Parts: sequence; structure tokens; C-alpha cells
Amino acid sequence: MIKLGLGVIDVPEPEGGSTYSVGMDLEKRYGLFSMFYNFREKEISELIAKDAAIGLEMMLKGESVDIASVFAVSSEEITDKMHNFITNQEVEKVAAMYGERGIPTQAALDGTSYRFEKGVTAKRWIKGKRGGGKAVKKRNPRPSFIYSGVFEASLKAEIK
Repeated sequence: MIKLGLGVIDVPEPEGGSTYSVGMDLEKRYGLFSMFYNFREKEISELIAKDAAIGLEMMLKGESVDIASVFAVSSEEITDKMHNFITNQEVEKVAAMYGERGIPTQAALDGTSYRFEKGVTAKRWIKGKRGGGKAVKKRNPRPSFIYSGVFEASLKAEIK
């Protein structure tokens, strides 16, 4: 049996806590990961089925099959789709379609964000290259769930 895990690489958030705790909170409050899965279920199933067929073909040829390697392509594509779900504001569109409350978030509407100084980006933060930053308020509206960029950059789909 294979399992799809939608979540994050657990790293510290710039203002405390971790991406894991943020992800758990966002799932509990908004159903973020469930909403993504429900919206993209068919595409996700097709990606997994394609990789499963490749793995089955390898097994029939007598080759050794490592689940993580077989499903690496679909895992990466699902991760990219999760990333786009947030950054391209698909989550706001889906929430509106289903009447979900609280999305877009008030912080997104206010444009509240955490900006990094000295060229430290969210991806560098995840890799352990810390740096200073400052809170910036009252800017243009931004996508929901991207306050520092660390959560969004840490999104991960994994098939086991």
C-alpha cells in the first residue's frame, strides 16, 4: 500500500514556532491541505498512477524497486502544485467556490508580511542560512498563507 503525505519540511519560522506547527494550524483552521487534495485529486491520482505503472514495469523486468525513487517524479510535481496552489492564489478561488470562510486571510488583505534583509530568502532560511528581517505592514494585498515565505517554501509531498 502506498500513502501520500502532504505537509512541510519542519524548520523554524522566523518569528518563532515551526513550519510543522503552522501547517497543523492551517489545516485545522482552514483545511488547507485537504482543500488542495480535494481540488487536485484527479491530477494527483493520475501522477501517482503514471509512476506506479513505471514501478510495476520495473518489477516485471526483475529490477529492484525503491518506492521513494519510483514516486520521486510525482512527489515533486505534487509539491509544485501545492506551491502554486498558494502562490498563484488558487486557494482563494477554491475557498470562494466552496464558501470557505476566512480566506483570503485578513493578514493577506492587509499586506502584512515578513521581509528579509541582506538577501536572505525563505529558501535560504530553510537551508539553515538565517538572517535578520523585519515585519512590514500595510502593503499591497498578498496571497494568503505566505507571511515569511518559509512555510510556502517548505511545502512537501511525499509518497511512501
